[in-house]
Parts: sequence; C-alpha cells; structure tokens
Amino acid sequence: MKLYYDYEEISVNDLLRILEGALYSKRRLMIGIVDEEGDILYYDVKKVDPVGGLSKVPEEKASGVFIGDRAIADSSSEKLNETFFGKKLFGMLMLSPLETEFLREKGYLVLKRLKHEEDLIEKLYKYDKSVKAKYIVYKDLRSRGHVVKSGFKYGAHFRVYKDNPNETHSNYLVTVTTPEDKLRPYIVSSLVRLSQSVNKKFLLAVVLENLTVQYIALEYIKP
Repeated sequence: MKLYYDYEEISVNDLLRILEGALYSKRRLMIGIVDEEGDILYYDVKKVDPVGGLSKVPEEKASGVFIGDRAIADSSSEKLNETFFGKKLFGMLMLSPLETEFLREKGYLVLKRLKHEEDLIEKLYKYDKSVKAKYIVYKDLRSRGHVVKSGFKYGAHFRVYKDNPNETHSNYLVTVTTPEDKLRPYIVSSLVRLSQSVNKKFLLAVVLENLTVQYIALEYIKP
C-alpha cells in the first residue's frame, strides 16, 4: 500500500510505476490518503480494459455548418443522432468539438465554413492545452464501443456509456491525464466518492507517450 498526505500531490507517473510493480508481483494495490485529522481513506487501484457494447457508425455522410468551436448538422443528420452523436437543440443537432473532429476525421461529416485542411483540435489547443489528450481518449473509447458525452456536470471530462444512453445510465466517469500530471488528493477523493454515489466507476485515462491510453480504476473501500 502507498500512503499520501492530503497536502501531497499524487504523481500519475509514480502511480503507473507502482501499479505495474504490483501487477508484476501479482499483488493488489491500495493507496491511502491521510487527512488533516489523521483519518485514512483507502482506495483500490486497478488497471482495466473498458469494453463497450455499441459499434454503430453513421450509414451515410452528413453535412453541417461550423460555428465557433462546434458544428450544427443539417437535415441529413438523423443517422448521426441514431448513432448517439450530438444533442438535439431547437430542432437542430449540435455536435461537440470532439464529436465534430471525430466525425470529420472519419469522413462522416462535411462542414461549411471550415477549410478541409484545417485541424480543429489545433485551433482548440490555443485555448485548452488538454484537448489533444482528451481527443485521443475520446477516439479510443469510441473505438471500444462506448458512447462518450461530457462529464462536466460531475466534475470529470467524460461520462461514458457501454450501451444505449437512451435506455441506461452512464457506466463511467473519466478524467484524462498524462504521466507528467500531478493529482491533488482532495480532487481524487471527491471524484471517486461522487462516482460511487451515482453508481458509476471512476477511471483515470492516462495518455502515454506512444499515444495509447491506459485506464486506471479507483474505488473507495473500507479494508
């Protein structure tokens, strides 16, 4: 078990290294966070391989207009909606920036007011330095058969569905990190406890140097 004090930062790189060591020796990994009153909160840490149950992709191309940092799809967008992209708003389908770039990259979306060679992620990077890592995770989760939506209302980057989001609640809350990042213990504690209080699992999605993603599940436990 690895102990941290509530004022310490948790290095993601160190967490990966400790987890690999535990897996190599076939041991369970727990971390403990000591609060200012001396109480210890315990968390189970596991490497996971989240697999979804949806593999639908749009059957035909859609077109739309690029406005600001996202797209509004036109009347040809029904197939996008059926495959759980976008959100209906005033009779239109609004696509998030990550959905927009994903669909455009895959050839499912043609946009007006945006040059074909323009890279939307590079444009967004000027304002959000984490957007490249978030896009890598978004693409990876989609390729695994998940539906990926904003997790902002929960304080995470994504909320993730293994199945039809119209028929079930989301399964995961996901926060995107890199090995160079450091996590504040109180943020870890609040995200894990919130996830469990709404019957979801909390995942750290770590974007590695080779642009693959490693998923780490953290769960509050009472040993």
